[in-house]
Amino acid sequence: MGEKLGDAAIVLNATQNLATIDSLLGRNARALEGYEKCLARPEYFDTRRDHAKALSNVAMVYGDFARFGESVAAQAKAIKMFEELALPFNLAIAWIGMGDVFTEIGYFSEARAAVEVARRCAAEAGFGKALVTALFYLGDVACLQGDMGEARELVKAGVAGLQEYEVYDLACHEIAARFYRRAGELDEAARRVACGLTAAEGFPNVYARMLQERARLAIAEGEPAAEVRCRREANAIFERTGLGARVRAKPVVEYGAMFPLDRTTKAAVESFIRKSLEKR
Repeated sequence: MGEKLGDAAIVLNATQNLATIDSLLGRNARALEGYEKCLARPEYFDTRRDHAKALSNVAMVYGDFARFGESVAAQAKAIKMFEELALPFNLAIAWIGMGDVFTEIGYFSEARAAVEVARRCAAEAGFGKALVTALFYLGDVACLQGDMGEARELVKAGVAGLQEYEVYDLACHEIAARFYRRAGELDEAARRVACGLTAAEGFPNVYARMLQERARLAIAEGEPAAEVRCRREANAIFERTGLGARVRAKPVVEYGAMFPLDRTTKAAVESFIRKSLEKR
């Protein structure tokens, strides 16, 4: 209808909504194309908030493609705009997204700092679900840094908090499974993985990452054949959805150590840390 009317704003809004749906359903190339089309014509966003939301969303899609430098750069722009607009609700989401990327690339201290900012923003906005989500992401950092006592408290509090919500960040299941695996509670880890796989049905990106965590659990269980099976199933999904950078030919290594960073990505990440994160 927007195209028939020649109304670029209607077309942009529809394109952005379709990109969001595509990203959830694993149509990753279409999602990225849609967001980039919108961001190429920022004058047609209804508000600056909509522009910033598109930047924040495309940052997460770049992260799915393991294009981490671009992810950090886009999220940094979104954060700057949300700050100028004084939107703590959106800032909480953006900072959790930034913390997630930092965790995946092994910048654990910076990830913790980013999620702490998210928690302050969520508290200011009265955004209870983000406060619960932040518990998981902080627990993941603590777990990966080896502080299992703190991780246990955070993950347990997060699991209790999720009971209040029907819709939530499905990565919480992956994080809980990772904690119990690293804590040596393999039966509980397996239960958490199974819950995560059930919840993620229909969401290919999340499902495949959950399978990679199941592959790590298989290694801990001493089941190399199960590791191969889970890894190959995850690979098939990533190949089908265009996320070739996430395919693993060898056994899956620990989260946070999967992606060696090139010089350009390191520069983008560390520039943001120096200019923005260290000031907080």
